[in-house]
Amino acid sequence: MTHVVPIEYLRDPRRAIAETGVVCLVCGGVFRHLTNTHLGRHRLTSEEYKERFGYNPRRALMISPVRRVHSVNARRSGLAERIRRRPIVEDVELRRRGGRHPHTLEERLTRREWRRRPPVSLRRDRNGRFTSALITAGYDESVLVAGAVGSAASPA
Repeated sequence: MTHVVPIEYLRDPRRAIAETGVVCLVCGGVFRHLTNTHLGRHRLTSEEYKERFGYNPRRALMISPVRRVHSVNARRSGLAERIRRRPIVEDVELRRRGGRHPHTLEERLTRREWRRRPPVSLRRDRNGRFTSALITAGYDESVLVAGAVGSAASPA
């Protein structure tokens, strides 16, 4: 069965990865996880798919609940301790550029959205805590306390 890929997903591929499913931008099918097996049917690897549609190389092509299960399993098995890869040390070209990398479509769109956001003024109450106006605006309280409003927190 052939599905139609909505043009909005091709313009902004971030929308193709939602809580309910991941839309394959080649065939339009909806999955919990875009596996290498499925991408192989389109004669693509995960890396080629991400490059073709402008995803960041480390972007997970799966819904959040599946990603959480994979994360728990990786922690339980000690995967992080077994992986010791440092791209800046291994890649001479990356080291020459000072660690900078070419920006993907996904990254450019995200940066553009951040620039359009109105500045947030931080106000404290008499106890030194941030006022609830920021919290009701959709910012995560823990990030506000850390002082990184413009970098990690985002309005809901």
